Amino acid sequence: MADGATNMPQNLHPTLYVARADGDQVEYNTVGFGGPWVYLQLFDHAYREPLSGVSYTLRGVTTRHLVQGITDSDGVLYHDRLPDDGYEITCRGTRELIPLYYDDDRSIVYDPWPLRLRALRNDRR
Repeated sequence: MADGATNMPQNLHPTLYVARADGDQVEYNTVGFGGPWVYLQLFDHAYREPLSGVSYTLRGVTTRHLVQGITDSDGVLYHDRLPDDGYEITCRGTRELIPLYYDDDRSIVYDPWPLRLRALRNDRR
C-alpha cells in the first residue's frame, strides 16, 4: 500500500463536523484519528471492470495537497496521513469527490470503497 503524505505539515488536527439526518451536527476532534485516509477501488461508469493500472491524482479542495499514483491490478488505491480536507480524484480526464475515512481502527474496514467514475461512459481504454 502506498504512503500518502511524505511532507505532511504537523498538527493538522482540526475539528470535524458531521451533519446528522435530524439536522444537528456532531463534533469530533480528529487529534486521535491520525489523519484522514482514503481506500478506493475505481470502476468505469457501468461497473463492468475495475480500472487497474491507471494513473490518478488526489487533490485537496482547500489545501490543494496533491498525491499521484497508479491503481493496482484490482483498481485499488490507498493513501494515509492526508491533511484534513475534502478530496477529489482525477482519473482519465474525469473528476469526482471522494470519501475519506477518519477512524484510526483500520481493522474494521475490510474492503475498499467502490467508486464509479461516471464520466467514463464511453471509455474503452
